[in-house]
Amino acid sequence: MERIATTSQRLAELMAYYNITRSDLERKTGIGRSALSRYISGEREPRQDKIAGVALAYGVDAGWLMGLDVPMFSRKEDPVIVTPRPNCDSVPSARRAALYQAALQVQDDNIEVAIQLLKSLS
Repeated sequence: MERIATTSQRLAELMAYYNITRSDLERKTGIGRSALSRYISGEREPRQDKIAGVALAYGVDAGWLMGLDVPMFSRKEDPVIVTPRPNCDSVPSARRAALYQAALQVQDDNIEVAIQLLKSLS
C-alpha cells in the first residue's frame, strides 16, 4: 500500500478535523508534550502503540494516521461519535461515556437513523 502523507501531516489533519489543540491530544491519548511536539513537527515517527492509541481515541484508521492511502474512518462507526472539543467540555464525562457506549450498541443498519435523531436534538 502506498504512503501518500506523513504521520505529521495526518496528525495536523486530525487536529483540524476535530478542532482540537495539542493539549487536547495529549490529554486524550496520554502522549507526553515533548513526544507529541516531535511527532507533529515530523522530527520523529511515533511507535505503533502511540499510533494505535491516537487511532482508538479518535476513531480513525491507524493506517490512515501512518499516511497510507486508506480512508480516515475505515469502520462503520461514524466519526460524529467523537465530539469535537467545543461541545464536549459542557457535558459531564459520565454522561458522555454513557452516550458513547449507547452509540456503540447501535446496529449497522440503524446508524443513519441514530445520526439523524441526534442531529434533530441539536
